[in-house]
Amino acid sequence: MLAHPTSDKLIALGLAGMAKALDEQRCSAVADSPLVKRDQHARPPSRTSLKVERATNSARRRGSM
Repeated sequence: MLAHPTSDKLIALGLAGMAKALDEQRCSAVADSPLVKRDQHARPPSRTSLKVERATNSARRRGSM
């Protein structure tokens, strides 16, 4: 099977999760979740989200939350 040019471009942009979801959607008649949601799960956590999680856990340990 030939690769789809859109999938190749998504991978080149670092959006492998979206490329995978596009391939799955193309193979099935019904997509069960949005492409963006799947892409978010495929990406590693960002620095900001890690800092927020660390601060939240620290506040919980101090009893501030």
